Amino acid sequence: MFSMAARRVAAVFFPQLLLELAAAAREDAPRAVALKPGRRPRAGGAEVVPHARLAQVDGRARGLGLRPGLTVAAARAMAPALQVAVVFAGEARACLEGLAEAALVFSPGVEVAEPDALLMELTGTAALFGGEEAWAHGVLARLAVGGHRARLALADGPGVALALARHGPRSPCLLPQGGGAAALRELPAAALGFGPVARQWLAAAGLRTVADLQRQPRDALARRLGAEAPRLRLLEVGTDTLADARPLRPHQPPARLAHGVEFADTPVEDVEPLVFCAKRAVDALAARLAGRQLAARELVLSLVHVPAPHAQPVADTRLQLPLALPLWLSADLLGALRPLLERTVLPAPVRSLRLEIPATTERPPVQVDAVDPATADGSAPGLRARPADPDGLPRLWAELVAELGADRVGLLGLSGSHRPEDATRLSPPGLEEDPPGPRKPARPPPSQVWMNPALCSPWFPDRDPPPPPPEGPASPLPLLPPAPARAGHHPLRVLATPRLLAAWPRRGQPLHPGGAVVRDIRPARRLWTEWWRQDALQRDYQEVTLADGAACWVFVEPHSGRAYLQGWLD
Repeated sequence: MFSMAARRVAAVFFPQLLLELAAAAREDAPRAVALKPGRRPRAGGAEVVPHARLAQVDGRARGLGLRPGLTVAAARAMAPALQVAVVFAGEARACLEGLAEAALVFSPGVEVAEPDALLMELTGTAALFGGEEAWAHGVLARLAVGGHRARLALADGPGVALALARHGPRSPCLLPQGGGAAALRELPAAALGFGPVARQWLAAAGLRTVADLQRQPRDALARRLGAEAPRLRLLEVGTDTLADARPLRPHQPPARLAHGVEFADTPVEDVEPLVFCAKRAVDALAARLAGRQLAARELVLSLVHVPAPHAQPVADTRLQLPLALPLWLSADLLGALRPLLERTVLPAPVRSLRLEIPATTERPPVQVDAVDPATADGSAPGLRARPADPDGLPRLWAELVAELGADRVGLLGLSGSHRPEDATRLSPPGLEEDPPGPRKPARPPPSQVWMNPALCSPWFPDRDPPPPPPEGPASPLPLLPPAPARAGHHPLRVLATPRLLAAWPRRGQPLHPGGAVVRDIRPARRLWTEWWRQDALQRDYQEVTLADGAACWVFVEPHSGRAYLQGWLD
């Protein structure tokens, strides 16, 4: 008989979320955060006003007697060295939404419980992670990597789980099924989620724990609490199965991946601290990519500048980095972005940065890897003696693209041209050489031309007797017989565009004005391709040796008589 799995809901509470969002000028000073509604204005950071109230304080501030709810003026009177930062509610909400998206790898449904928690549905899925305990430790470990301190509780409903995460004695707290009523009795009354006015009245009435509330008449409590009376519904956990059974409201991630970092109060003037600040955005986006099981194909970094006083406004800096191979790990993304940032010249201090991933792709199960000669065994070159890092090549590729440019990094392949300068090409990895669909058969030329190695003249199959079979593999390039000692010698450094020489090379004369003197000239080969076209390519190559020992290829065009430098032999 089919039976439904018992409901299990986890709550993740971030006790220092606002402090983690606020940058610290000094790590050894007590810190506090004032929360303001809305989003940070683009014109700059908001000043800390004396009548603003503290929303969070760190351990040093608590040791000095400071508590949330104090005004900034009263807190600084008690601790003059107190650092107070301003965090806007929009920033906290955006951070929670990013964490909810990253948590999708652990739960099919995640709800943002403002202002400082997440609710995660775990019903029937804990076995996929090795059990509830392994799941809980995996979630906390993932959040710790992102720099977030968290408390986790698991219960039969969202209300009990959230109360235990915020006010429970330990973390992670994994309640057994049906243990919510007993666990709630030991918690303070504030665990039910009352506001500051209701908490003040409960404290004045001597109702400090949930057990104290359970002993009071329910109707009388509801009349005194007014609009917050529905929170008393949680007291019926254990006797009413619907007391904590509301469904979660799953967070819907935005289609575009982006993360911003604001430091308007202390603008960044150098590249090194900017790289450190960019790491926060990279870590957040890497976690969100993991939640979506996607990889990045492009990064776009926008920098908003603060102009100097009485100066003209400075345009935002936009850095675009296409990724030839998909990346999703934080270290790989930062490694690709770092060289681009280090070469950037900042026209003015940076007020904020925004990192976007406009193009994504499905994460491949195994990334392409490169062969490291240092790890190859002695039996066969290129074979690994041990497995290598499967994420090494994509990161290396991204770093090379950032250093050299996308047009200078690629896979070297043949292009189908007989011209040495066009015989190879660079193509990005992961792309098919041919478009999808049936491949068109290659149309052969009307006749195949070969050069008779003995006479160095063309041979036509329909008119002349067949020549003797050539020794070695045939080549579609018409060849002159090279010197025996130089057989198969080709230039390794081919110029992208052949260089026009002032005159034909001659022994005893410089190859070009100001260059080395020519010592020897030997015929290398003749190139005659696509002879049936009017613009057929004809070149006579010569191997030129210079007085300084360097050797190069020079070709002459018979129809024009011009000489060109093709490349150098190494």
